Amino acid sequence: MSNMSNIKRVNLSFDIDRPKDYKVYNILKDKRNKTAYIIETILASLESNNNNIDRHELKQVFMEVLKEADISIRKDDKKQINNTEDIPNEVFDIISSI
Repeated sequence: MSNMSNIKRVNLSFDIDRPKDYKVYNILKDKRNKTAYIIETILASLESNNNNIDRHELKQVFMEVLKEADISIRKDDKKQINNTEDIPNEVFDIISSI
């Protein structure tokens, strides 16, 4: 059983004149367990956003970082980087965030 001090409330207001507010209000008003619905919806949205990496955008970011570091990559993959200090930290940050 939950302790009442562990229960947090969030008040929501919807401006029915705004189409998105109106749509969400109508969805929520018919839900029996609004809290569970909101939790599941937000978590699913976050997970979906994390899993939908735009590969073209990711490629563009890598190309920009490599270009700024003056590292060229040829299609024949003969370019070798022996010193990771030549690779900007941003590249490792991007890879780590994936």
